[in-house]
Amino acid sequence: MLSCSHISIRQAISPVILKTKNSFLFARSRTIDTRSFTTAITEEDELPEELRQPPKRTLKVMTVGDWKKLGIPEEFIPPKRPSSSPFPIFYVDFQKSQSESTGSVTMKAAAAAWKGLSEIEKKVYNDKKAQSFADYHEKMQQWYDSVHPDFIKRVKRTGRVMGMPSKRSDGIDRPLTSYFLFYEDFRQKYEKEHGKISFTDKTVFQMFQETAGETGKAWSALSQDEREAYAERSRKLLDEYKAKIEQLNLKNITFEVGTKS
Repeated sequence: MLSCSHISIRQAISPVILKTKNSFLFARSRTIDTRSFTTAITEEDELPEELRQPPKRTLKVMTVGDWKKLGIPEEFIPPKRPSSSPFPIFYVDFQKSQSESTGSVTMKAAAAAWKGLSEIEKKVYNDKKAQSFADYHEKMQQWYDSVHPDFIKRVKRTGRVMGMPSKRSDGIDRPLTSYFLFYEDFRQKYEKEHGKISFTDKTVFQMFQETAGETGKAWSALSQDEREAYAERSRKLLDEYKAKIEQLNLKNITFEVGTKS
């Protein structure tokens, strides 16, 4: 039963839940001014149990300093991502010509000088920025290929690395699980019956969504022996993958997630 109440904006107000017949509408309070307002609230002051979800963990974008605080050796630290703006490149050149000025004065003067550049002059620094990103992606791929996949896993659990490659350049990627091996077989059968799915029109994720329900039903209908056959294929591929990784003799270390004090 909805009831009306006058609540001050300055009060700490929990999210308001407006119950409707088919859904829940959520409204969050905002501090706009000191006047009171009228809002509709329910007798419940918390989310229903079935709608509660644990908060998602937001991973921090890690810097070189963050990795060093974790005790990661220099050779394991991912390359530093360059600035997305061409101005820092221009600032370095400008600072060299203004070596006797203080930092604050140099920055103000550099900003004014940057605004006074023509588009042709700025293009020189935009080209340098593009080249720095090309060099960065090349270094990032080299770093990704030089460290062990187990170390990459720990890195991804610790924080975000901008520009992280999606796979190794040598094509040695972790094999699919038994379910996704089955999905590959099911997808081929699905395309024979419903026509080939064009990857130019739909993303892989959208394609997976389209067939996920049917795939789940088909997987559930498999016998234990049929599932074990896919599990055996997965184990064999995983053993081959591990053997290839061991032959590469990649760098690997173990570190604890969490910044040292």
